[in-house]
Formats: sequence, structure tokens, C-alpha cells
Amino acid sequence: MKLMWCCETSVLYGCRIVAALPTVQHALQHGAKSVVLMSHLGRPDGQKVDKYSLKPVVDELKKLLGKYVIPQSYLNS
Repeated sequence: MKLMWCCETSVLYGCRIVAALPTVQHALQHGAKSVVLMSHLGRPDGQKVDKYSLKPVVDELKKLLGKYVIPQSYLNS
């Protein structure tokens, strides 16, 4: 499931995360063993920049879903 969380402010993050919750919860309640959520905030000049990290999104999803959320960076290690 690709979610467009490409925004610069925490207020928009929160709104977009909350707006996606019913879809994520529906999938989990109807047989999905897991849900892969994809998004990005960009990599200027191909460089990793901390201010564009999705870590705040991961933390918010954990809180709102009450479930363990595995950041993509863990999957690559």
C-alpha cells in the first residue's frame, strides 16, 4: 500500500496518517498478516538527510495502531 505522506509539516503528517488508518485497520482485520506501507520524503541530490526521515511516521503509527511497526531500515540490515 503506497501512502503519500510527502509533506513538510508534522500537522500534515498527523492528518495523513490518521486518514490512512481505516484502510490499514481494515486490511489487518480481514486476514492480512501484515501490511507494507511505503512512502518517501525525498533524498536531495541522492543523499540521506535526517530531516526527511520517516521515523516520526513510524513512531506515530506504532502509537495509533497499537502494533509493532518495523522501519524499512531494519529490513535492509
